[in-house]
Amino acid sequence: MLFRSCCSASRSKTVAWPRLWAGLVIVLTGLACSRARAEDAPAVAAKVPLSRRIDQAVADIYRGPPIPLANEWDLHRRVSLDLVGRGPTTEEQARYQQRLQQLPGDRETAWRELVDELIARNEFSWQWARVLEVQFSERRSDEKISTQQFRNWIANWLNQNRPLNELCLEILAADGVGETLRPAASFFLNRLAEPNLMVRDVGRIFFGRDVQCAQCHDHPVVSDYEQGEFFGILSFVNRTYLFIDEQRGKWAFLGEKAEGELEFGSVFYPARGKTPARPVLPMAMAMDAEPGAVDDADAYLVPPAKDQRGIPRYSRRQQLAVLATHPENQAFNRNLANRIWSHLLGTGVVHPVDLHHAGNPPVSATLLRHLADELVAQGYDLRAFVREVVLSQTYQRSVQPPDLRTWGGPAGGVATLKAELASFEQQLAALAQPLANLADESSRARDDLDRAQAQVDRVQREIRTTREELQKKRSERDQLQPPLTEAQAKQVKQQQLIDSLKAALAEADKAVQLAPDDQELAKSREGLNTRLTAATEALGGLNKVLEYHQEKLSQANDQVADLRNRVVALSNRRLALGEFVVEARGVQRRIHSRHQALTDAQSDLVLKQQRWTELKEWLQLRDESQQTPATADANSVAEGHERLRQKEAELIENWRRGFALRAVRGLSPEQLAASFVYGLGLDVPIRAKIVAEWAAANPGQAADPAQQPELRKKIEDRKSTRLNSSHTVISYAVFCLKKK
Repeated sequence: MLFRSCCSASRSKTVAWPRLWAGLVIVLTGLACSRARAEDAPAVAAKVPLSRRIDQAVADIYRGPPIPLANEWDLHRRVSLDLVGRGPTTEEQARYQQRLQQLPGDRETAWRELVDELIARNEFSWQWARVLEVQFSERRSDEKISTQQFRNWIANWLNQNRPLNELCLEILAADGVGETLRPAASFFLNRLAEPNLMVRDVGRIFFGRDVQCAQCHDHPVVSDYEQGEFFGILSFVNRTYLFIDEQRGKWAFLGEKAEGELEFGSVFYPARGKTPARPVLPMAMAMDAEPGAVDDADAYLVPPAKDQRGIPRYSRRQQLAVLATHPENQAFNRNLANRIWSHLLGTGVVHPVDLHHAGNPPVSATLLRHLADELVAQGYDLRAFVREVVLSQTYQRSVQPPDLRTWGGPAGGVATLKAELASFEQQLAALAQPLANLADESSRARDDLDRAQAQVDRVQREIRTTREELQKKRSERDQLQPPLTEAQAKQVKQQQLIDSLKAALAEADKAVQLAPDDQELAKSREGLNTRLTAATEALGGLNKVLEYHQEKLSQANDQVADLRNRVVALSNRRLALGEFVVEARGVQRRIHSRHQALTDAQSDLVLKQQRWTELKEWLQLRDESQQTPATADANSVAEGHERLRQKEAELIENWRRGFALRAVRGLSPEQLAASFVYGLGLDVPIRAKIVAEWAAANPGQAADPAQQPELRKKIEDRKSTRLNSSHTVISYAVFCLKKK
């Protein structure tokens, strides 16, 4: 059975009280609360490489015996599996061993060169395209866009070394239009744009927060997950819908509506009524200044219809894409860094990776903060981030647990541990007041936000009322049009009658002049004149009726125009007031950052309390077992040894969980597939064919991939593509893993 190693560690170091207190002071002064932006990253980030900060953070929560690095063969295999998705070939292993021999005593340089060489390969892009595709798609079926298309798109993105947050932005923003970005839309299209599923997976995959159980009420178990958070995400995506274009071969696209406000209420407390849902994401990233539309003509570029997908002028999903992936969004940064770490080390700093909340704190909040800050500082460069993690000694640790029988315990033994535990209590006590002050500040900020939001809501209610009045007046105006049209038609008909009578009278006058003595003719002429007089009088009446209807319609149009202008004015007013909501939200975000830093410090102290206490209990149990008199009861002795054994097992498991010791885990289906391909030599014919083609096209040049970078790239691309489409092999790999 194929396995790979996954977890890490660092050497034990006694943390002195002055150093801990200095660290606490830094937290309390807010220096550790800088925003998650490249220009605001802690100054230490520019001086100390992330790899060293990783080792320092892991060492800070580890008080055990030194754990060596894994042997070179295990490390080479481990890093090859992680970076290019397969174990090293015999050629690659031989080259690495040769390089180690060329650098006696300088293993670190050889390791760095190996890592850089693997990361530079196109195989790296293909491997991480598979990793990221599985992260986003979670192996769901290809409903509208194939897995292969999505992976190819991600691989192309990574080949260009483009930022990961922008890749995530395109995934959230894509609507399926355009050949280049269509595969990115698979995230929503393959979920059939089902609103509740979109909310759950956006929350889990992009923020590490599974808020599904907060749909009908606040989460029953996780106090952090409130119903408002579920509806905050839903407010961004509930207007998006699946559109099937019959004219384009029944292709699926995403359409979007410009309307669709939501309210929510807890099923547990129906008497509390409904609360308006607001488009708000974790970390108080919100859309508070949404421009309004007077009517559909303003709201849409393309109104939704049976044969055309809706395209609003203002898309909430586009706002989601920007706000979710912006460097200010610490929830996104921490989740993304944690997921990459989880792939490389086997377990997330927060685990499970989609359950970030206060009840499931990171195993090292300091480590998670370093990872998230560095990811932002590097511009979300996957290669640079992975490189630093892999260069750390934490990544390179052995999977072999230490022999506690030969370890004498930390320097100073139980007495030192007790002293440090007492210092932890003091530091936790010192955090209590800043946390209480921050809670008061947060309460005031919420009040400020509520007041600012209340002003916006008041104007929004007036907009809604004015729009309703506008719709009513439009309806009344439309009802005035038929009578006006009828009066206009009667006027035209009457005018035509008068014109005809005038023409007939003129002809009659000519006839009378020719026959002045014809009494009958004179009588007919008089009758025409009488009819003309009556028709002219009737026209006057019709003109008055027409003027009446025109005046009524003009008044109605003026009323509609006035109301429309009022809606526009109120919408502008709402935008202006929305700026104060935005400002209040920014204050909340800054408070949240400071609170996160304090709770991180608190979390690490509580964790160390637990770890130090467990180690102290183990040392005491061991001392008791060693001092057991020879006359002691055999059953009591056996029970004591069993308690000691269980405590040792707990210690080692905690060291694994804290990345001080690597854990062993199975291969992914894709890695197993690649192992079969390369292990069975299925790549050899592909390689031979590429080399032969290249040699034919480049006569006189050595067809040696080691000397020809272009040839080596072709080999990597072709083999990666072939492996990526080997569904049969991957299916067999999945079967093997299930049988395992």
